[in-house]
Amino acid sequence: MMPSGRILRFDGIRGRGLIAPEEGGAPLPLRAEDLRHEKYHFAPGTRVHYELVHDGDRPRASNVTLADAEATLYLLPTDPERAPDQGVMSRAEFLTEVTELIITSAPTLNAEQIVELRARLTRFAQARRWVGP
Repeated sequence: MMPSGRILRFDGIRGRGLIAPEEGGAPLPLRAEDLRHEKYHFAPGTRVHYELVHDGDRPRASNVTLADAEATLYLLPTDPERAPDQGVMSRAEFLTEVTELIITSAPTLNAEQIVELRARLTRFAQARRWVGP
């Protein structure tokens, strides 16, 4: 079985980050080329599996995958009651659905992180006129 850990940080621009091993010990460096999913999935707190490799005498994570890939890799759920021709979602409806999605997809986020993520997603959706004011 592959070791597990949580992303401590990941800089998508530099393509570098750190994993905190569940077994304890020093954080392990990781590189973007070792990720098996798109970079944006690797936010702090995301649970991952990895292979431990050595660059000389230094350990690092390789072949990094999402531990809960099935729960993480999906689009916003669609409401079967909502027909595509019903138009733009209300802000309240969007916030309710997005909050549920965030909590079930990333249960390690704290309240402050959830509020910030909701605000950014709402601005993003409103700019595309997916959600009303």
